[in-house]
Amino acid sequence: MEKPTCSDSKVREICYRIVHSKSIIFCVEIGIFDHLLDNPSSLNDISSRCGIVEKTTQALLSACMAEELVYYKDNKFYLHKVAKEYFCKNSSFSYLDFIKYLYIDLDEARSYSNIRESLMTNVPAKLGTQLFEKSFYLSDHAAKFSAAMVAKSLAPSMIWPDYVELNDKRIFIDLGGGFGVHSVSACRRFPQLKAYILEQKEIISLGTKYIQKEGLQDRIEFVRCDFFIDQLPEGEVYFLSDILHDWDNQKCDLILSRVFDKLEQNGLIIIHESFLNEFKTGSWLAASYNLSMKIFSEGCQYSINEIFEKLTSIGYKNIKYQNTFGEWGIIVAFK
Repeated sequence: MEKPTCSDSKVREICYRIVHSKSIIFCVEIGIFDHLLDNPSSLNDISSRCGIVEKTTQALLSACMAEELVYYKDNKFYLHKVAKEYFCKNSSFSYLDFIKYLYIDLDEARSYSNIRESLMTNVPAKLGTQLFEKSFYLSDHAAKFSAAMVAKSLAPSMIWPDYVELNDKRIFIDLGGGFGVHSVSACRRFPQLKAYILEQKEIISLGTKYIQKEGLQDRIEFVRCDFFIDQLPEGEVYFLSDILHDWDNQKCDLILSRVFDKLEQNGLIIIHESFLNEFKTGSWLAASYNLSMKIFSEGCQYSINEIFEKLTSIGYKNIKYQNTFGEWGIIVAFK
């Protein structure tokens, strides 16, 4: 028998990754990261606090250390920065609502059988109810989903405004903007802006409370709008974050065309997404995000080139891409 020509590490990594990721999510759920934030602790202390045996605790911490979330020093475990910022419930950028809803409450939606069925039939898996259908907005899923999107959006929303020039703009329209995380950041970065968030009425009642909590109710308003059907308002800036990836090519073209028609001359569209590269070979995170969109929506992560082509065909000019934060980037185009 011939000897192998390459290592089997990649195969094993792919197979073990499922349990590995879910075990780290378990660490989030039982509060290991919250405990270590203010209390660097020994293995015994963590085991006692979490009510699990030391052997299991060590296995969990080994996984966290392999991901550079936790490190060990002087017989105690400490958090790395990424765990402090995103895995602790009181962090400004906590992913807790995102993880709890999408990866704990809806764990069954990501079962192998559901993923297989979705990929085979090209029909999105159900998140308790179909994403973005009327029944979704009338269920408790809408509030949980929107809170999850807030958690995912907070950190990148703080960064992208540094890469655009909006000092001469007045009207900022956040299409499908959820609770308004990006509108909040835009208005704080550019104090002359007035923002309008186009959303469904069930989201508006929840989002209004979020905007009031941020103290920006005088500068940010919600407008009830189905952006496929209803009349869109005119504006100098249209902002779309994680919108196009929910829809197929035809609907994306419709959205971009409708926005173009309502942009003022010299107005701009800002598309904020995690884009695939030209050949769709990566990044790893964009490719993985793409699979999630294929499973849970009718859309996908588009490549930078695909969005450029769409915008050009509609009539947008001076189209540019800028990486902003981690895997996030913006495409900016003008009318």
